[in-house]
Amino acid sequence: MNWTASQDRCESEGGRLIILNTDEKHAYILAQVSPGTALYIGLKSDGGSKLWTDGSTYIPGQIGTFNGDCAYIFEFVIQGYYCYWQRQSLCEIPV
Repeated sequence: MNWTASQDRCESEGGRLIILNTDEKHAYILAQVSPGTALYIGLKSDGGSKLWTDGSTYIPGQIGTFNGDCAYIFEFVIQGYYCYWQRQSLCEIPV
């Protein structure tokens, strides 16, 4: 799915695309993700600043190239590409 469809799917299940805005959460997810898998996460760019879908701004770890507005995690690095690209995604249900 593209980024928007991924976010919609997560919301339909009572969640959201995962927000990796703490060092602990970022490290945990990186330990679970297989190298070579690109997964959408809940981070977007407006062409300059990057915001998580909950409005927070802290981004742990490495930031790679942002050639578009929608973020994904690949090879242990947060990167951005065009939102229409088809990828898998990670959802979370906040409690």
